Amino acid sequence: MSKLPITGRAPRTSLAAVSLALLLVPLAARANPGLLLPPAGPYGAVASPFVPAVPGAAEAVAADYLLADGCHLGALLAVLPGPGYDAGAALAAFAGGTPGAARPVVLHGHPLTLVTVARPGEAPVYAVAFAVSHADGQVTADAAEGDVHVVAWAEAEEAATALAAAALDHLSASVPLALARDVPAVAAFTAAPNPFAGGTTLRFTLTAPAEVAVSVYDVLGRRVAALVPGRLGAGLHALPFEADALAPGAYVVRLTAGAAVATQRVTRR
Repeated sequence: MSKLPITGRAPRTSLAAVSLALLLVPLAARANPGLLLPPAGPYGAVASPFVPAVPGAAEAVAADYLLADGCHLGALLAVLPGPGYDAGAALAAFAGGTPGAARPVVLHGHPLTLVTVARPGEAPVYAVAFAVSHADGQVTADAAEGDVHVVAWAEAEEAATALAAAALDHLSASVPLALARDVPAVAAFTAAPNPFAGGTTLRFTLTAPAEVAVSVYDVLGRRVAALVPGRLGAGLHALPFEADALAPGAYVVRLTAGAAVATQRVTRR
């Protein structure tokens, strides 16, 4: 396991008594954000619960996760949205910065979103966001909007994704957790070689079947090339891209798969 950058800050003071007994209430009975906070996190971290201030939340609970030496690994937030709730504003308030670049990640088969959060005068942090929905007796953790919104953040991308995975593991231990396989997401979008001369290969993973299209833009935002492979199934894909008609320089490749979008910067020599 690679070493994680962690901080030595002390745990936050609880603003109210947050009982981890909430974890035992079935989600089917009530949308309960406490179900998403495991008492123990990755790398042996232990939860220190607190009540966060989240604008527009009908209910919100959170926990700092502290390692055995007291260092701060990261934090988890679970929110029951109310009137005026905004997911981006909640993420910004909780992670203490401005959300920036976002890209899809897949944890245990669930398409989630990894966001880089810029913080004034400090190093950026990483946040993994997703939502949990309950309908027709089935709980799903792949929706962009749902009954409960979840954010995990940490100073290391590895720690943020591990915290999000711990939340999913904890929920799935209490209720059956289904995959929304009709909601596509793109993961691991790469171009290799890059830089390239005559052409490159675009590789990516789809979490569900989707109509796929690829557009290539120059630095002025003009579309200079396109690929339309059509409907592709879930799994790993490789698309050859011949760039003989392009002048040397930098380009942005934009891949769409249904409603999911991924981008990759490439350079032709």
